Amino acid sequence: MKPAFAITAAALLAPLAVVRAPAQGAGVLTGAVRDASGAVVQGARVTALFAGSQRKEIALTNKVGEFTLSPLPEGAYTLTVAKPGFALLRHEGIVLSPGQTVRLELVLNVGRIVESMEIKAEGAARPAGAPSATDAAPGRVPTGGAPAPPKVVRQTRPVYPPDCKAEGVQGAVLLTAVISKEGEPLNLKPINELVDRRLVEAAMQAVREWRWQPVLLNGQPVEVMTEIQLNFTLSQ
Repeated sequence: MKPAFAITAAALLAPLAVVRAPAQGAGVLTGAVRDASGAVVQGARVTALFAGSQRKEIALTNKVGEFTLSPLPEGAYTLTVAKPGFALLRHEGIVLSPGQTVRLELVLNVGRIVESMEIKAEGAARPAGAPSATDAAPGRVPTGGAPAPPKVVRQTRPVYPPDCKAEGVQGAVLLTAVISKEGEPLNLKPINELVDRRLVEAAMQAVREWRWQPVLLNGQPVEVMTEIQLNFTLSQ
């Protein structure tokens, strides 16, 4: 009877070996997510996208900012990390070999914010066909999570160029800048190219005087990207 028992045990173990074999050759993506101040980011959504397919694996960072995605088949992956209040992080070109473990140290930056302002003046607008002001951009984008939202503490209104008023020129000027740790606009430049340059110059001259309360991340000031839309419109 003992030989029969041994044969039965071997038959039961064989299927288990077949099931485990792929996992032994699978790859692992692991790592940690931190913010720009070096603090860990808990609850960030980490997604591994398998190149050339719709397959994806998702994990959330734990209370110490760590994540693990496993088992993953060999191949190329793109990793994204998302967390409210932070800019989306995208890491491409990750290649996993069978049985390989790849560890990543990832840093999330504070998300972009948006400001808008209407500059109105009396005058006749240029007839249809000329550039017109777009709808106002929404207010400041919420920055939930760790980053403390910025606050404008000084906001100089642009002066509507007299010659633009006389010619009926309207337009929406979209600017981008970096809010420094001291709350000053750095690297200020226009994004849209078709708007009248006189409106752009008036907008930039005013925004250079703007000041923000520094953006805080875990109590420490950090730099953050911002977009500012200034709509120059004429009333009839």
